[in-house]
Amino acid sequence: MRRALLAITFVLLAGVGITTTAPRPVGAAATSCYSDFIILKPWYQGLMDDSSCELKKVSSDEKGEAVKAKAGTTIGLTIFVWTIVLNVLDDIFRVVGVAATGYLIWGGYQYMLARGRSEKISGAKLTITNAVVGLAIAILGGSIVNLFLRIILD
Repeated sequence: MRRALLAITFVLLAGVGITTTAPRPVGAAATSCYSDFIILKPWYQGLMDDSSCELKKVSSDEKGEAVKAKAGTTIGLTIFVWTIVLNVLDDIFRVVGVAATGYLIWGGYQYMLARGRSEKISGAKLTITNAVVGLAIAILGGSIVNLFLRIILD
């Protein structure tokens, strides 16, 4: 039963990973206003005017409601705030994914060094199981955040 559950988890993770790591479209610009730091993307991604590489202006009317963007140079306040929040959440899920991958490697290392001792093997299996669950949460969370970012920014 555990092997079947583990196999299903890996298949789901692979499917989500393939769909979220799509290559850059052919028509996309080679240069960008954004520069990633290792695995973290900037908090302002999606808020820059691509032609001038400056932050878009935030606009709202007297009632505090967001005004529709004019020619891509202005953006509503709620969209501005939610874009920042979702970018930070995406960075958090990326860090959690890296940490879970590290724990997965550590659990495998513990398993190799257990040498048949059942208490060490069970501890290593628990570490690996928890790391796989954490990795699944990080991948699914990051996918959901990126989906919301695409919905908001398009």
